[in-house]
Amino acid sequence: MDRSGLGVLAPAVEEALATTRDAVHRLACGDATVLTSARDPAGWIGWVDAPFDADRVGPELTRLVAELDAEGVT
Repeated sequence: MDRSGLGVLAPAVEEALATTRDAVHRLACGDATVLTSARDPAGWIGWVDAPFDADRVGPELTRLVAELDAEGVT
């Protein structure tokens, strides 16, 4: 992409993009240290894989919603 119109800001924009790409890559690989310094960050990073689990958990979530709806939970 042509960023020549950014002038003196171009290097800072390139650096920010590189940092963002690195963070996204690390997060996609399950590196929770991108977001936290917790002692056991791997214990809560499972949400990253949620789109891949949708077929497996979808029916259970649908059942839960129906159950809660039947109980009047809003």
